[in-house]
Amino acid sequence: MHRQFGPIVRITPHEVHISDPDFYATIYGGHRDKDPSHFARLSLTTSSLATIEHHLHASRRRPISNYFSKQSIENMEPVITSKIQKLSTRLQEAHTSGSIVPLDAAFYALTADIISEYCYGLRVNYLDDKCFNNGLHKATKSLSKLSHIMHFIPCDFLIKSMPDWVLSLISPSVKAVLDAKESVRAKSKSILCNQKTQNLDKRTIFYALNEPGLPPQQRSLEHLVDQGSQLMGAGVETTGSTLKFIMFHLLHNKSLLVALRNELMEESQSTRWSDLEKLPYLTGVVNEGLRLFAHHFGRLTRSAPFETLYYKHWVIPAGTLISASHYYMHMDPQVFPNPHKFSPERWFDVKENGGQQNSRLVPFGKGTRRCAGQNLALAELYLVIAGVVRSFDFELFETSPDDILHYREYQIGFPKKENDGLKVEVTQVFK
Repeated sequence: MHRQFGPIVRITPHEVHISDPDFYATIYGGHRDKDPSHFARLSLTTSSLATIEHHLHASRRRPISNYFSKQSIENMEPVITSKIQKLSTRLQEAHTSGSIVPLDAAFYALTADIISEYCYGLRVNYLDDKCFNNGLHKATKSLSKLSHIMHFIPCDFLIKSMPDWVLSLISPSVKAVLDAKESVRAKSKSILCNQKTQNLDKRTIFYALNEPGLPPQQRSLEHLVDQGSQLMGAGVETTGSTLKFIMFHLLHNKSLLVALRNELMEESQSTRWSDLEKLPYLTGVVNEGLRLFAHHFGRLTRSAPFETLYYKHWVIPAGTLISASHYYMHMDPQVFPNPHKFSPERWFDVKENGGQQNSRLVPFGKGTRRCAGQNLALAELYLVIAGVVRSFDFELFETSPDDILHYREYQIGFPKKENDGLKVEVTQVFK
Protein backbone atom coordinates (compact mmCIF):
# COMPACT_ATOMS: atom_id res chain seq x y z
CA MET A 1 0.00 0.00 0.00
CA HIS A 2 2.67 2.49 1.00
CA ARG A 3 4.87 1.47 -1.93
CA GLN A 4 2.03 2.46 -4.23
CA PHE A 5 0.58 5.51 -2.48
CA GLY A 6 3.45 6.92 -0.45
CA PRO A 7 4.32 7.21 3.26
CA ILE A 8 0.96 8.63 4.39
CA VAL A 9 -2.33 6.98 3.43
CA ARG A 10 -5.86 7.77 4.57
CA ILE A 11 -7.07 4.25 5.32
CA THR A 12 -10.49 5.16 6.79
CA PRO A 13 -12.52 8.39 6.78
CA HIS A 14 -11.05 9.20 10.21
CA GLU A 15 -7.57 7.61 10.20
CA VAL A 16 -4.25 8.02 8.42
CA HIS A 17 -1.49 5.42 8.48
CA ILE A 18 2.08 6.68 8.30
CA SER A 19 5.03 4.49 7.36
CA ASP A 20 7.99 6.65 8.29
CA PRO A 21 10.26 5.61 11.18
CA ASP A 22 11.34 9.22 11.69
CA PHE A 23 7.73 10.20 12.51
CA TYR A 24 7.09 7.33 14.92
CA ALA A 25 8.06 9.28 18.04
CA THR A 26 5.71 12.11 17.06
CA ILE A 27 2.76 9.71 16.76
CA TYR A 28 3.32 8.06 20.12
CA GLY A 29 4.92 10.86 22.16
CA GLY A 30 3.28 13.60 24.19
CA HIS A 31 -0.42 13.87 25.05
CA ARG A 32 -2.05 11.07 23.03
CA ASP A 33 -5.44 9.40 23.30
CA LYS A 34 -6.38 5.97 21.98
CA ASP A 35 -9.05 4.99 19.48
CA PRO A 36 -12.30 4.26 21.40
CA SER A 37 -13.64 1.91 18.72
CA HIS A 38 -10.57 -0.31 18.93
CA PHE A 39 -10.58 -0.82 22.68
CA ALA A 40 -14.36 -1.12 22.93
CA ARG A 41 -13.76 -4.66 21.62
CA LEU A 42 -11.94 -5.68 24.79
CA SER A 43 -13.72 -6.87 27.91
CA LEU A 44 -11.12 -5.09 30.09
CA THR A 45 -12.71 -1.68 29.95
CA THR A 46 -11.23 -0.25 33.18
CA SER A 47 -7.66 -1.50 32.60
CA SER A 48 -4.90 0.93 31.72
CA LEU A 49 -4.51 -0.85 28.36
CA ALA A 50 -8.07 0.00 27.33
CA THR A 51 -8.10 3.52 28.80
CA ILE A 52 -8.74 6.03 26.03
CA GLU A 53 -8.00 9.42 27.57
CA HIS A 54 -4.40 10.38 28.30
CA HIS A 55 -4.83 11.83 31.81
CA LEU A 56 -7.08 8.99 33.01
CA HIS A 57 -4.52 6.50 31.73
CA ALA A 58 -1.79 8.31 33.67
CA SER A 59 -3.81 8.12 36.90
CA ARG A 60 -4.52 4.39 36.41
CA ARG A 61 -0.92 3.57 35.57
CA ARG A 62 0.70 5.66 38.31
CA PRO A 63 0.07 3.18 41.19
CA ILE A 64 2.05 0.40 39.49
CA SER A 65 4.84 2.44 37.89
CA ASN A 66 7.22 2.14 40.84
CA TYR A 67 6.68 -1.61 40.99
CA PHE A 68 8.00 -1.92 37.43
CA SER A 69 10.96 0.45 37.84
CA LYS A 70 14.41 -0.97 37.19
CA GLN A 71 15.29 -0.79 40.89
CA SER A 72 12.12 -2.67 41.87
CA ILE A 73 12.78 -5.41 39.33
CA GLU A 74 16.39 -5.75 40.51
CA ASN A 75 15.04 -6.14 44.05
CA MET A 76 12.74 -8.96 42.90
CA GLU A 77 15.49 -10.89 41.11
CA PRO A 78 15.36 -13.62 43.79
CA VAL A 79 11.79 -14.40 42.66
CA ILE A 80 12.93 -14.74 39.04
CA THR A 81 16.02 -16.79 39.88
CA SER A 82 14.04 -19.14 42.10
CA LYS A 83 11.76 -19.95 39.15
CA ILE A 84 14.77 -20.42 36.87
CA GLN A 85 16.20 -22.85 39.41
CA LYS A 86 12.93 -24.79 39.38
CA LEU A 87 13.05 -24.90 35.57
CA SER A 88 16.66 -26.11 35.79
CA THR A 89 15.58 -28.93 38.09
CA ARG A 90 12.96 -30.03 35.55
CA LEU A 91 15.54 -29.93 32.74
CA GLN A 92 18.00 -31.99 34.80
CA GLU A 93 15.26 -34.57 35.39
CA ALA A 94 14.54 -34.69 31.66
CA HIS A 95 18.24 -35.28 30.96
CA THR A 96 18.32 -38.15 33.43
CA SER A 97 15.17 -39.78 32.06
CA GLY A 98 15.89 -39.01 28.40
CA SER A 99 12.45 -37.46 27.97
CA ILE A 100 11.60 -34.79 25.41
CA VAL A 101 10.90 -31.32 26.81
CA PRO A 102 8.27 -28.93 25.38
CA LEU A 103 10.58 -25.97 26.00
CA ASP A 104 8.09 -23.36 24.81
CA ALA A 105 5.51 -24.62 27.32
CA ALA A 106 8.21 -24.55 30.00
CA PHE A 107 8.95 -20.90 29.22
CA TYR A 108 5.26 -19.95 29.37
CA ALA A 109 4.95 -21.77 32.70
CA LEU A 110 8.01 -19.91 33.97
CA THR A 111 6.70 -16.46 33.03
CA ALA A 112 3.25 -17.32 34.44
CA ASP A 113 4.77 -18.37 37.76
CA ILE A 114 6.80 -15.15 37.93
CA ILE A 115 4.00 -12.70 37.13
CA SER A 116 1.53 -14.51 39.43
CA GLU A 117 3.86 -14.22 42.39
CA TYR A 118 4.75 -10.61 41.61
CA CYS A 119 1.13 -9.56 41.09
CA TYR A 120 -0.58 -11.50 43.86
CA GLY A 121 2.10 -13.08 45.99
CA LEU A 122 0.64 -16.42 44.90
CA ARG A 123 2.54 -19.50 43.77
CA VAL A 124 0.55 -21.10 40.97
CA ASN A 125 3.36 -23.62 40.30
CA TYR A 126 2.79 -24.21 36.60
CA LEU A 127 6.44 -25.30 36.44
CA ASP A 128 5.47 -28.28 38.59
CA ASP A 129 2.91 -29.52 36.07
CA LYS A 130 4.13 -32.61 34.21
CA CYS A 131 3.51 -31.01 30.80
CA PHE A 132 3.90 -27.38 31.94
CA ASN A 133 0.22 -26.71 31.22
CA ASN A 134 -1.07 -23.29 32.25
CA GLY A 135 -4.40 -21.58 31.76
CA LEU A 136 -2.99 -18.07 31.35
CA HIS A 137 -1.11 -18.94 28.16
CA LYS A 138 -4.11 -20.81 26.76
CA ALA A 139 -6.41 -17.87 27.47
CA THR A 140 -4.09 -15.33 25.85
CA LYS A 141 -3.77 -17.40 22.69
CA SER A 142 -7.52 -17.90 22.60
CA LEU A 143 -8.22 -14.19 22.99
CA SER A 144 -5.75 -13.36 20.22
CA LYS A 145 -7.52 -15.75 17.86
CA LEU A 146 -10.74 -13.84 18.43
CA SER A 147 -9.14 -10.51 17.48
CA HIS A 148 -10.34 -10.39 13.87
CA ILE A 149 -13.86 -11.44 14.85
CA MET A 150 -13.94 -8.81 17.60
CA HIS A 151 -13.06 -6.18 15.01
CA PHE A 152 -16.56 -6.56 13.56
CA ILE A 153 -18.65 -8.15 16.34
CA PRO A 154 -19.08 -6.55 19.79
CA CYS A 155 -17.78 -9.56 21.71
CA ASP A 156 -17.59 -7.58 24.94
CA PHE A 157 -21.39 -7.15 24.90
CA LEU A 158 -21.91 -10.85 24.09
CA ILE A 159 -19.51 -12.05 26.77
CA LYS A 160 -21.17 -9.93 29.44
CA SER A 161 -24.76 -10.69 28.39
CA MET A 162 -24.62 -14.48 27.90
CA PRO A 163 -24.26 -17.12 30.63
CA ASP A 164 -20.77 -18.55 30.92
CA TRP A 165 -21.93 -22.10 30.28
CA VAL A 166 -23.48 -21.05 26.95
CA LEU A 167 -20.30 -19.28 25.87
CA SER A 168 -18.26 -22.32 26.85
CA LEU A 169 -20.37 -24.52 24.58
CA ILE A 170 -20.11 -22.06 21.69
CA SER A 171 -16.34 -21.61 21.80
CA PRO A 172 -13.52 -23.33 23.72
CA SER A 173 -11.49 -20.16 23.07
CA VAL A 174 -14.01 -18.07 24.97
CA LYS A 175 -14.08 -20.67 27.76
CA ALA A 176 -10.31 -20.36 28.23
CA VAL A 177 -10.62 -16.58 28.49
CA LEU A 178 -13.50 -16.83 30.95
CA ASP A 179 -11.65 -19.36 33.11
CA ALA A 180 -8.60 -17.11 33.32
CA LYS A 181 -10.67 -14.04 34.12
CA GLU A 182 -12.62 -15.91 36.79
CA SER A 183 -9.34 -16.96 38.37
CA VAL A 184 -8.23 -13.32 38.49
CA ARG A 185 -11.62 -12.34 39.93
CA ALA A 186 -11.30 -14.86 42.75
CA LYS A 187 -7.80 -13.62 43.58
CA SER A 188 -8.96 -10.00 43.45
CA LYS A 189 -11.83 -10.71 45.85
CA SER A 190 -9.37 -12.34 48.20
CA ILE A 191 -7.15 -9.26 48.03
CA LEU A 192 -10.05 -6.95 48.88
CA CYS A 193 -10.92 -9.12 51.88
CA ASN A 194 -7.32 -9.39 53.07
CA GLN A 195 -6.79 -5.66 52.96
CA LYS A 196 -9.63 -5.15 55.40
CA THR A 197 -7.67 -7.22 57.88
CA GLN A 198 -4.40 -5.42 56.99
CA ASN A 199 -2.98 -8.72 55.75
CA LEU A 200 -2.00 -7.80 52.19
CA ASP A 201 1.61 -8.28 51.08
CA LYS A 202 3.02 -4.81 50.37
CA ARG A 203 5.56 -6.25 47.93
CA THR A 204 2.91 -7.20 45.35
CA ILE A 205 1.54 -5.06 42.55
CA PHE A 206 -2.00 -5.56 43.79
CA TYR A 207 -1.20 -3.92 47.06
CA ALA A 208 -0.36 -0.82 45.00
CA LEU A 209 -3.62 -1.11 43.06
CA ASN A 210 -5.63 -1.18 46.28
CA GLU A 211 -3.91 1.43 48.43
CA PRO A 212 -6.40 3.41 50.55
CA GLY A 213 -5.30 6.74 49.06
CA LEU A 214 -6.55 5.85 45.56
CA PRO A 215 -9.97 6.98 44.27
CA PRO A 216 -12.73 4.46 45.08
CA GLN A 217 -13.35 3.66 41.40
CA GLN A 218 -9.71 2.55 41.06
CA ARG A 219 -10.09 0.22 44.03
CA SER A 220 -13.22 -1.49 42.76
CA LEU A 221 -13.41 -5.20 42.06
CA GLU A 222 -14.00 -4.49 38.37
CA HIS A 223 -10.80 -2.46 38.08
CA LEU A 224 -8.74 -5.07 39.95
CA VAL A 225 -10.06 -7.80 37.65
CA ASP A 226 -9.48 -5.82 34.44
CA GLN A 227 -6.02 -4.61 35.42
CA GLY A 228 -5.08 -8.02 36.77
CA SER A 229 -6.18 -9.78 33.58
CA GLN A 230 -4.12 -7.33 31.55
CA LEU A 231 -0.99 -7.77 33.66
CA MET A 232 -1.24 -11.55 33.83
CA GLY A 233 -1.87 -11.97 30.10
CA ALA A 234 0.85 -9.57 29.00
CA GLY A 235 3.31 -10.94 31.55
CA VAL A 236 3.05 -14.49 30.22
CA GLU A 237 2.69 -14.45 26.45
CA THR A 238 5.11 -11.85 25.11
CA THR A 239 8.17 -12.78 27.16
CA GLY A 240 7.50 -16.51 26.87
CA SER A 241 7.23 -16.25 23.08
CA THR A 242 10.43 -14.22 22.80
CA LEU A 243 12.30 -16.81 24.88
CA LYS A 244 10.96 -19.53 22.58
CA PHE A 245 12.08 -17.74 19.42
CA ILE A 246 15.53 -16.92 20.79
CA MET A 247 16.20 -20.50 21.89
CA PHE A 248 15.01 -21.87 18.56
CA HIS A 249 17.48 -19.70 16.66
CA LEU A 250 20.33 -20.59 19.01
CA LEU A 251 19.62 -24.30 18.54
CA HIS A 252 18.88 -24.02 14.81
CA ASN A 253 22.26 -22.33 14.25
CA LYS A 254 24.62 -23.82 16.83
CA SER A 255 27.41 -21.35 16.03
CA LEU A 256 25.27 -18.67 17.70
CA LEU A 257 24.82 -20.85 20.77
CA VAL A 258 28.56 -21.56 21.01
CA ALA A 259 29.43 -17.86 20.71
CA LEU A 260 26.94 -16.95 23.44
CA ARG A 261 28.05 -19.74 25.77
CA ASN A 262 31.70 -18.76 25.33
CA GLU A 263 30.89 -15.19 26.34
CA LEU A 264 28.89 -16.31 29.36
CA MET A 265 31.62 -18.71 30.50
CA GLU A 266 34.61 -16.47 29.83
CA GLU A 267 33.49 -12.86 30.27
CA SER A 268 31.22 -12.99 33.30
CA GLN A 269 30.11 -15.60 35.80
CA SER A 270 27.65 -13.16 37.35
CA THR A 271 23.98 -14.06 37.54
CA ARG A 272 22.79 -10.49 38.11
CA TRP A 273 20.78 -8.70 35.44
CA SER A 274 22.80 -5.49 35.89
CA ASP A 275 25.97 -7.41 34.95
CA LEU A 276 24.46 -9.56 32.21
CA GLU A 277 23.11 -6.59 30.25
CA LYS A 278 26.70 -5.37 29.82
CA LEU A 279 27.63 -8.46 27.78
CA PRO A 280 27.61 -7.54 24.06
CA TYR A 281 26.72 -10.91 22.54
CA LEU A 282 23.96 -11.65 25.04
CA THR A 283 22.57 -8.15 24.46
CA GLY A 284 22.65 -8.77 20.71
CA VAL A 285 20.76 -12.04 21.19
CA VAL A 286 18.10 -10.38 23.36
CA ASN A 287 17.72 -7.42 20.98
CA GLU A 288 17.34 -9.68 17.95
CA GLY A 289 14.67 -11.66 19.77
CA LEU A 290 12.80 -8.46 20.57
CA ARG A 291 13.25 -7.05 17.06
CA LEU A 292 12.05 -10.11 15.18
CA PHE A 293 9.41 -11.57 17.46
CA ALA A 294 8.15 -9.17 20.12
CA HIS A 295 6.27 -6.75 17.92
CA HIS A 296 2.54 -6.21 17.69
CA PHE A 297 1.27 -6.85 14.16
CA GLY A 298 -1.85 -4.71 14.36
CA ARG A 299 -2.09 -0.96 13.99
CA LEU A 300 -1.58 1.02 17.18
CA THR A 301 -3.88 4.00 16.74
CA ARG A 302 -3.45 7.32 18.55
CA SER A 303 -4.83 10.84 18.31
CA ALA A 304 -3.56 14.23 19.45
CA PRO A 305 -6.87 15.68 20.72
CA PHE A 306 -5.68 19.26 21.19
CA GLU A 307 -2.72 19.48 18.82
CA THR A 308 -2.41 19.95 15.07
CA LEU A 309 0.39 17.75 13.73
CA TYR A 310 2.45 18.29 10.62
CA TYR A 311 3.95 15.53 8.50
CA LYS A 312 6.05 16.96 5.67
CA HIS A 313 3.59 19.17 3.75
CA TRP A 314 0.48 17.47 5.16
CA VAL A 315 -1.55 19.02 7.97
CA ILE A 316 -3.14 16.53 10.40
CA PRO A 317 -5.99 18.22 12.32
CA ALA A 318 -6.34 17.74 16.07
CA GLY A 319 -8.32 14.62 16.92
CA THR A 320 -7.42 12.75 13.72
CA LEU A 321 -6.60 9.09 14.26
CA ILE A 322 -3.01 8.26 13.30
CA SER A 323 -1.37 4.84 13.24
CA ALA A 324 1.92 3.14 12.49
CA SER A 325 3.23 -0.43 12.76
CA HIS A 326 6.06 -1.83 14.88
CA TYR A 327 6.78 -4.40 12.19
CA TYR A 328 8.01 -1.83 9.70
CA MET A 329 10.22 -0.17 12.30
CA HIS A 330 11.92 -3.48 13.04
CA MET A 331 12.18 -4.70 9.45
CA ASP A 332 13.58 -1.53 7.84
CA PRO A 333 16.45 -2.78 5.59
CA GLN A 334 18.07 0.66 5.68
CA VAL A 335 18.74 0.20 9.40
CA PHE A 336 18.71 -3.61 9.66
CA PRO A 337 20.30 -5.10 6.50
CA ASN A 338 18.89 -8.54 5.68
CA PRO A 339 16.18 -7.85 8.28
CA HIS A 340 14.74 -11.38 8.46
CA LYS A 341 18.07 -12.82 9.59
CA PHE A 342 18.66 -13.45 13.31
CA SER A 343 22.03 -11.71 13.66
CA PRO A 344 23.22 -10.72 17.16
CA GLU A 345 26.37 -9.22 15.63
CA ARG A 346 24.40 -6.38 14.06
CA TRP A 347 24.17 -4.77 17.52
CA PHE A 348 27.92 -4.63 18.14
CA ASP A 349 28.54 -1.33 16.34
CA VAL A 350 25.39 0.53 17.39
CA LYS A 351 27.33 3.56 18.65
CA GLU A 352 29.25 3.87 15.38
CA ASN A 353 25.91 3.99 13.55
CA GLY A 354 24.72 6.90 15.68
CA GLY A 355 22.41 4.76 17.81
CA GLN A 356 19.87 4.47 14.99
CA GLN A 357 19.26 0.78 15.65
CA ASN A 358 18.34 1.44 19.28
CA SER A 359 15.93 4.22 18.31
CA ARG A 360 14.19 1.87 15.86
CA LEU A 361 13.83 -0.95 18.37
CA VAL A 362 10.35 -0.39 19.82
CA PRO A 363 8.98 -3.75 21.05
CA PHE A 364 7.57 -2.00 24.13
CA GLY A 365 6.26 1.06 22.28
CA LYS A 366 7.17 4.66 23.01
CA GLY A 367 5.90 7.56 25.06
CA THR A 368 3.68 7.48 28.12
CA ARG A 369 1.75 4.46 26.80
CA ARG A 370 4.79 2.21 26.41
CA CYS A 371 4.64 -1.18 28.12
CA ALA A 372 4.82 -0.80 31.90
CA GLY A 373 6.44 -4.22 32.24
CA GLN A 374 9.46 -3.46 30.05
CA ASN A 375 12.03 -3.87 32.83
CA LEU A 376 10.49 -7.12 34.06
CA ALA A 377 10.53 -8.54 30.52
CA LEU A 378 14.15 -7.55 29.95
CA ALA A 379 15.26 -9.00 33.28
CA GLU A 380 13.53 -12.29 32.50
CA LEU A 381 15.08 -12.49 29.03
CA TYR A 382 18.62 -11.85 30.25
CA LEU A 383 18.40 -14.06 33.33
CA VAL A 384 16.62 -17.00 31.67
CA ILE A 385 18.74 -17.12 28.51
CA ALA A 386 21.97 -16.82 30.51
CA GLY A 387 20.88 -19.42 33.05
CA VAL A 388 19.72 -21.99 30.51
CA VAL A 389 22.63 -21.59 28.08
CA ARG A 390 25.24 -21.79 30.86
CA SER A 391 23.76 -24.95 32.35
CA PHE A 392 22.44 -27.08 29.49
CA ASP A 393 22.92 -28.16 25.92
CA PHE A 394 20.01 -29.22 23.75
CA GLU A 395 19.13 -30.71 20.40
CA LEU A 396 15.95 -29.82 18.56
CA PHE A 397 13.49 -32.71 18.39
CA GLU A 398 11.09 -32.80 15.43
CA THR A 399 11.00 -29.00 15.39
CA SER A 400 11.28 -26.95 12.20
CA PRO A 401 10.89 -23.24 11.39
CA ASP A 402 7.24 -23.95 10.51
CA ASP A 403 6.65 -24.82 14.17
CA ILE A 404 8.10 -21.55 15.44
CA LEU A 405 8.34 -18.63 13.01
CA HIS A 406 5.47 -16.23 12.37
CA TYR A 407 3.22 -17.26 9.49
CA ARG A 408 -0.21 -15.89 10.51
CA GLU A 409 -1.27 -12.98 12.63
CA TYR A 410 -4.01 -12.48 15.18
CA GLN A 411 -2.58 -9.18 16.44
CA ILE A 412 0.37 -11.32 17.60
CA GLY A 413 2.17 -13.81 15.36
CA PHE A 414 1.34 -17.51 15.07
CA PRO A 415 3.39 -20.23 13.32
CA LYS A 416 2.32 -22.27 10.32
CA LYS A 417 2.16 -25.47 12.39
CA GLU A 418 0.70 -24.38 15.68
CA ASN A 419 0.46 -27.48 17.83
CA ASP A 420 4.01 -28.83 17.87
CA GLY A 421 6.01 -25.98 19.40
CA LEU A 422 9.65 -26.04 20.52
CA LYS A 423 10.56 -29.61 21.51
CA VAL A 424 14.08 -30.40 22.66
CA GLU A 425 16.23 -33.18 24.03
CA VAL A 426 18.51 -32.19 26.92
CA THR A 427 21.84 -33.63 25.77
CA GLN A 428 24.23 -32.27 28.40
CA VAL A 429 24.22 -30.69 31.84
CA PHE A 430 27.14 -28.38 32.64
CA LYS A 431 28.33 -28.27 36.24
